[in-house]
Amino acid sequence: MPGPIAWSAIALVVAVALAYWGQRPPSTGMPGEHVGRVSRTRAPLFDGGCVFAADVQLSGRWGDLSFNRNYLDIKKALVALMRTKSRYMVSSPVARESLRLQMVAEVNRVAGRPIAREIQFSQFVVF
Repeated sequence: MPGPIAWSAIALVVAVALAYWGQRPPSTGMPGEHVGRVSRTRAPLFDGGCVFAADVQLSGRWGDLSFNRNYLDIKKALVALMRTKSRYMVSSPVARESLRLQMVAEVNRVAGRPIAREIQFSQFVVF
């Protein structure tokens, strides 16, 4: 049997691990914010192409877990959504707002429950 010093060291490591489990620096400085990131993605449009990256505001720790588990399917679904759009459908601010709402619905559809609250584009280039 290990001595009391070994048990104390083990208890300390477990306590630190539990205290910092799943923590990461928040993107906007708001504590407890859960954000999923869609990395820079090239997507074909009906009559062109685009490159986009987005931050998805999630509904909590379980939303974060679900987003990470379904990340590849979510990314495929967003690319498929973009394939149905023409350049004029994504070029104006009003059209992008509509696209953002459609993307939120698509993320929630793929996840099987409402995990996404909002999507902000960190990059969006049409070519």
